[in-house]
Amino acid sequence: MRIAIIGGSGKMGQWSAEFLLKNRHDVLLVGRSKEKLKEVQQILKVEIATDPAAVMNTDVVMFSAPMDHFEEAVRQYQSHIYPHQSVMEITSVKVIPVDVMHRCLNTKNVLSVHPMFGLGAKDIKKHNFISTPTTPIEDKLADKV
Repeated sequence: MRIAIIGGSGKMGQWSAEFLLKNRHDVLLVGRSKEKLKEVQQILKVEIATDPAAVMNTDVVMFSAPMDHFEEAVRQYQSHIYPHQSVMEITSVKVIPVDVMHRCLNTKNVLSVHPMFGLGAKDIKKHNFISTPTTPIEDKLADKV
């Protein structure tokens, strides 16, 4: 599975990328700062991009953008996300991101998740995520995660 992480140079984006790589997923980190992305690329040996169109050829798009830039990020990428893609977000709050994704994206396959552990966790064994599906389609996606 090919997964794009928007905001991939941040701490949660990097943690997610490392976890996904260990689980044999193809990961693309996308962000605004090529310099920050290159630093992460040297550590994780992962593909990077600054062009929002790079997410078009992925199965899942994950937003790991700061809350104060979340809607701006979704709007920047919305024309590059298609109905067949699943979209997830891992911000610290849920109501606003869910509303933004429902209003702005051309897919109903969205899910808001929150890890119930710190970034020091080496993996997700014995750790939980809270998912907040709000539609039957999102319930199905939450069952897969």
